[in-house]
Parts: sequence; structure tokens; C-alpha cells
Amino acid sequence: MKEKIKKHLARGLLPIIFASSVLGTSGCATTSEMYNTEKSTNIDYSCLDLRGEYKLTMRDNDVYLEKIDGSEKRQITHTPEIKEHNAVFSGDGNYIIFIERYQNPKGEDPIFKYFLTKKDSDDSTKKEISINEAYYLSIGK
Repeated sequence: MKEKIKKHLARGLLPIIFASSVLGTSGCATTSEMYNTEKSTNIDYSCLDLRGEYKLTMRDNDVYLEKIDGSEKRQITHTPEIKEHNAVFSGDGNYIIFIERYQNPKGEDPIFKYFLTKKDSDDSTKKEISINEAYYLSIGK
């Protein structure tokens, strides 16, 4: 099982597994404009996860927490030089799990690091976690 996880991680598939385990097949494919009209074509491809009235989005390699209606926007990560991606809410919705991607100095596959921060905080309180912790926290175990 550990080898399978490492293989998925190296291929960048594990974040997709995390997101789909939390979201299922619905969630972030739409912006608030799509809630207002059936014919709208405004699709928010940056949306990563949806929980209640909040969504996680990406801008300039950073993670943002936003209300679906656009009334609140807060930057979670503040590191444009590091590519964060695949942010998801923890199973209980109180934390945000995200991945930082680094270039491997040996030129091999990129290095992925998993982090956890409180939903009401930012990356100044982030804690590095293992791939297994990220998985179990994302599904609420």
C-alpha cells in the first residue's frame, strides 16, 4: 500500500484522490454566477474544494478561502515563489490541507510536501504532515 501511495504521489495523482474523496463529483465546478442563472457559462477552474458557504481557490500559486457569493476573500498562503495546489478542507471542515511543490535539485520528479493550517488562520501556522496524515485528515478519520 505504501508503494502504491508513493507511486501516486510521484505522478501527482494523490491530490486528485484527496479532492475526489472529499468532493465526490460535485462542488467547485461553478462560480456564484452559475447559481444565479441556468444558462451561465462562467466556470471557476481555480476552485479546489467547497464546504458549506466557503470554497478554496488558487491565484498566483497561492491558496485563498472565499465565500461562494464573493462577499469574503482571504489569502491563506503567501508564497508566490512556491506552487501550492490541491487544497482541500479537512473532514471536519476546521482545517485546510494543501500541497507545496518544489523542484528536485537532482532534476528528478518534483518534491511534494503536505501541510495543514486552521481554516481561520494562514500559512504562518502551517504544520508539515505526512502523506498518510493528509489522506486521513481529508476524509475525516
